[in-house]
Amino acid sequence: MALLAEYFALDNEGSIIVNQDTDLPIHKGPLAIHQIRTGGAGRIVDLIRKIKLTKADYFIFRSSNAFLYPIGLFIKAFTKAKIHYMIANDWEIHDSDTRRIQGFWAAWGMKRFYRLCSTLNGQYTDQASSFEDKRKIKVHGIVPNYFPIEAYKGLEPISKKRTKILWVGRAANYKRPEIFLELAKSLPNLSFEMIMAPKPDPTLAKRIAEEAKIISNLNFTPGLPHVELIRNYREALAVVISSEFEGFSNVMMEGIANKVQVLILGNDPDLVLEKNQFGSSFDSAEELRKYLASNNFESIDPKQNSELHYLESTHSSKRIAKSLNRILSNS
Repeated sequence: MALLAEYFALDNEGSIIVNQDTDLPIHKGPLAIHQIRTGGAGRIVDLIRKIKLTKADYFIFRSSNAFLYPIGLFIKAFTKAKIHYMIANDWEIHDSDTRRIQGFWAAWGMKRFYRLCSTLNGQYTDQASSFEDKRKIKVHGIVPNYFPIEAYKGLEPISKKRTKILWVGRAANYKRPEIFLELAKSLPNLSFEMIMAPKPDPTLAKRIAEEAKIISNLNFTPGLPHVELIRNYREALAVVISSEFEGFSNVMMEGIANKVQVLILGNDPDLVLEKNQFGSSFDSAEELRKYLASNNFESIDPKQNSELHYLESTHSSKRIAKSLNRILSNS
């Protein structure tokens, strides 16, 4: 038996509600995968309690934070289970980036937690190879991020009226929301929409909201329920990802599922956008601005379903479970 802890909880970018109670099909393979649900003020205590009570061959985590190292030490001291870790974000490649984004204790703890793990996986090939090169720790395979494609199969046809350039994310400096504000300022003939969940940095969210007020072609919304997020995706010409770091971005997958062209500033993981014609990547904000200024871009062809096929074949819960089983069974 393998125990899956805190992975299938859906954390939708820009959403004010985090759904941690989604039931997902369990893959019946050599290792059964189960989900621990945690939340609230007693999250860590509750997790340790459940670990203590659960007989498992593996505990699986996907969340870089300061608490994983003590939790890992607890698992090693009081259980016979192994630990598997799913690399969540590109900032984990460099210790200095982890420290800058998450603080000293998270960087200090994660550096040690990785060494407690029997196996690790990356979300895409370049991430895995860079992690191995910089950390000198073996990565045992690729497991892309999960996406609930089932929720999109029964939706009404997408409206033909697509009018805006969209940004969706949480309030965090590494998301670089200022870049989107500057794009809106420099392209007054286009309509821009920014949806920013106020956590984890409400001060940043307040500042960005104030700056957005003076940009006439930009509408700012402080987070939305996920159903409203979907509506905004389906009204967008394109969605911009301006982050300094990402893994396999939830926003990227939301854009693909809603047939929105994804424009990412930086890395296109495993060239998914380019290979499938789902969008484009850019080396600089100026390059992205010129592309938007050309006004020569279209959403994914609504008559084709390549985006659904891609997401189902790569990011479904069944595919994720099979990939995990393969890694753990061979370790």
